[in-house]
Amino acid sequence: MLLLAALSATLLILSPDPKGAACHLSPKQTSGPKARAVLAQFGGQRGPSEEDKEKARLRMGITKDQQAQIEKLFKDSEQKMRDLRTEMRGLYTELYDNIYGQYEIDHARANEVRKRILDLHRRMGDIHAHNEEMLRKILNHDQFEKMRALMRERRAQHMREGGGPRMNR
Repeated sequence: MLLLAALSATLLILSPDPKGAACHLSPKQTSGPKARAVLAQFGGQRGPSEEDKEKARLRMGITKDQQAQIEKLFKDSEQKMRDLRTEMRGLYTELYDNIYGQYEIDHARANEVRKRILDLHRRMGDIHAHNEEMLRKILNHDQFEKMRALMRERRAQHMREGGGPRMNR
């Protein structure tokens, strides 16, 4: 999960979120006056400004082409991860509400659902491993270390501001 948090931080540093913040939040999280006020205050924007992305790019010493490659890498994997998480939520609902919610447990069905959940976790891990390999092909060693240092700083700042470990929605 730490890897997931690190990759999420990189996405926030380098990649715009064209849909805005609300695309990553559930309807429950975006409803109500407080949530609407917060989203309005920040213009519904989740990702960094173009200026912040440029500062990060220069600080890491990467070219605009490298930045574009990283953005594409994460854009491609983001939808795959979102689809896997959606499928996983459905499986957990099935497991806890439909199977464990009954007094008599259908063990065969429970085992099948748990196997599918584990397979989805493995597939998510495979996506993370692929991203890690690709980052090392895009960046040289020095750029990679600078990126990780920036990610650690962003994670520490997020924790200081009262946020928990950033998980990829």
